[in-house]
Amino acid sequence: MIYSKREGIDPRDWLKQANFPSNWKELDLQQWIAERLRSQGYDLKEGVWMDLPGGGRGQADIVLYHDGKPWQVLEVKKIINREGVLLGTNQARAYTSILGATEQPLLMGLAPWSEKEYWSGKNAINLSAHNQVGIIYLNEDERWFPAPNEKIAQTQQTQHRDNNFNFQFKLLNLGLINSLLSNCYSLINRAIDKLNWKQKAIAIVTLCFISFLLSWFHGSKAFDSCPEGSHINNRQEQWK
Repeated sequence: MIYSKREGIDPRDWLKQANFPSNWKELDLQQWIAERLRSQGYDLKEGVWMDLPGGGRGQADIVLYHDGKPWQVLEVKKIINREGVLLGTNQARAYTSILGATEQPLLMGLAPWSEKEYWSGKNAINLSAHNQVGIIYLNEDERWFPAPNEKIAQTQQTQHRDNNFNFQFKLLNLGLINSLLSNCYSLINRAIDKLNWKQKAIAIVTLCFISFLLSWFHGSKAFDSCPEGSHINNRQEQWK
């Protein structure tokens, strides 16, 4: 069977660009959408529970608010296939009615990988009450494409966190060494009392020299591991 050309980008490429893990879940997609909306200034809540008319409870994935009142319901499905369309549109309409949201609800998710499954979902949209629920394929709508620098920003954040941890670890080691040196000095001072003045002078000079070397060595290591120190070194390399 010959299928029509699909729009947007491949859903697998979308996932890579958005830096999703290989074992991603529907909740990951929900949180990604919510974070994107928050960055645009929307007031929202995730996982809004409510009592259903026929008994039991339902949970809207994302609810947008305006002036403190429910404004729009977003139902998220990992993949918008036939089952996702039928279930998601019914949920979105029901939650909108219960919450009293005034805006048209949306069903959001990724398009199926399979062409057959994709067009089966499209047919389900045509047969369902899609005029009451908006359908958004994230990988086909440019407004929902991952930002070009999204993965880079996450990588830089991870590197900064690792550098900060290494810096704190270096400082901890330096503190432990200083504590040990202090204890050693205390013990040596007791022993020095038993030496003559020449032996005392030699011992004091030797200890001062060792202390200076240790302080200089660990101080330079801590500076090199400090994010600010690395930044300065990088700037100096650029100026050369």
